[in-house]
Amino acid sequence: MNKGKRLSRQILFIIIVVFVLLLGIYTFTMMYNSRESVQEAVGERTVEIANNMLNFIDVEQYKELAANPEENDLYWELREQLNSLREMNGVLYAYTYAVPEKGEEVTFLVDGMPADDTENAAAIGDKSGSTTYEHLQKALKDGSYHSDLLSSDFGEYISGTVPMKDKNGEVVAFLGVDIDASYV
Repeated sequence: MNKGKRLSRQILFIIIVVFVLLLGIYTFTMMYNSRESVQEAVGERTVEIANNMLNFIDVEQYKELAANPEENDLYWELREQLNSLREMNGVLYAYTYAVPEKGEEVTFLVDGMPADDTENAAAIGDKSGSTTYEHLQKALKDGSYHSDLLSSDFGEYISGTVPMKDKNGEVVAFLGVDIDASYV
């Protein structure tokens, strides 16, 4: 009789351990999938905002600036416009990249921060710390690109990038936006 009780307890213990283990795996999987789904939704939203902002941008002006990238009146006009679009759309950061040659580093064309923000704004020609040539190639191939969750001194964010095409369909620059993702 004593052996039967001990065997029953062992079986019950094994069942409980298996149940707790399966519950842990299920919980981890649900949390991971939820986080991935939210991250994907935020990424798609960044691309949607970038495409919306593109409707209010004169791409021909960016083509002109890309041909002669310097801080002239056109640059400051585009920077002010991009900052206004950034504020209206509630994004952390809006910017444009010059079109790099294969293997080159990605550089800023226009940074959408206020003109008096010299601490946080990238200068024309500054290198991107997070976007690569391959990311821009993906934006060209798929029509857009969004990053995974990124972290920096400014917090956690997700970037979305879309190509800026002129009336002939030629890519003259890339528009990028960053959205706060600290809640992901």
